[in-house]
Amino acid sequence: MKSHASIGTTAAELVAIKRAEQRQNTLGTVDFGSFGADTWRTSELTWLDIRGKPKRGDLTLTVPCSSTSMVESKSLKLFLMSFAMEQFNSKHEVEDAIRHALSELLDTECAVQLNTASTGFTFDLSFIEQSHRIDYIPLGVSSFEVNRDLLAPRRSAGRISGRYHTDLFRCLCPISAQPDYATIVVSLEDAWFSAESLLAYLLSYRTHQGFHESTVEQIYQDINEVCSPKSLSVLGSFARRGGIDICPFRSSVEEDSPNWRSCFS
Repeated sequence: MKSHASIGTTAAELVAIKRAEQRQNTLGTVDFGSFGADTWRTSELTWLDIRGKPKRGDLTLTVPCSSTSMVESKSLKLFLMSFAMEQFNSKHEVEDAIRHALSELLDTECAVQLNTASTGFTFDLSFIEQSHRIDYIPLGVSSFEVNRDLLAPRRSAGRISGRYHTDLFRCLCPISAQPDYATIVVSLEDAWFSAESLLAYLLSYRTHQGFHESTVEQIYQDINEVCSPKSLSVLGSFARRGGIDICPFRSSVEEDSPNWRSCFS
């Protein structure tokens, strides 16, 4: 069996982005006193078995938002691509190699799941079936500067509980300025809220440059501070780029990330 020298070399080139720096820039504080995780998925992981036969699987990576760093997406893609011509005894050895590299890089325990038994991911469709799509709301837009004041509901609004989502979200990569599209899902309980205000606020990110994880945390904090919900969670299901998609999830209560990805991702 070949050594995994090339994988080790590529793992050394994985890029960690400090969460504290990003939170200071976007939230104005290094502290984020809520829960959540970043879930990465790809169906393009491939490697060789002990006889040299190509194998392929669906990979799910989960990084807790309590980690000191998050992983930069392009370096993660290159790392996973380095497995293509390497031989492994089993899929568990592949999982271990990925887990070791990411856990060491991010200074936390990352969850790694590789499915080779079936093709494609299985999702909980009830998560979005219980959500209100707000894209139909008529809305005049004159500016695309992020403005948390847009969240302030009209006087006629009351305290509301429910789940709401938009498929119209767009922001820009802070490194390449390429557009990133997402479905944003907001679940809240007993909040000073209107769906029209939420849509106006989320659409204001259209020219905003930010990492997916930081963007979701900014949305979470703004809604939490302006709408004062009893409980809140925000999921960002970002469109796949380079064969990998990411779903950052942040919540006021400790719970598992929803097992869901937008059909637009």
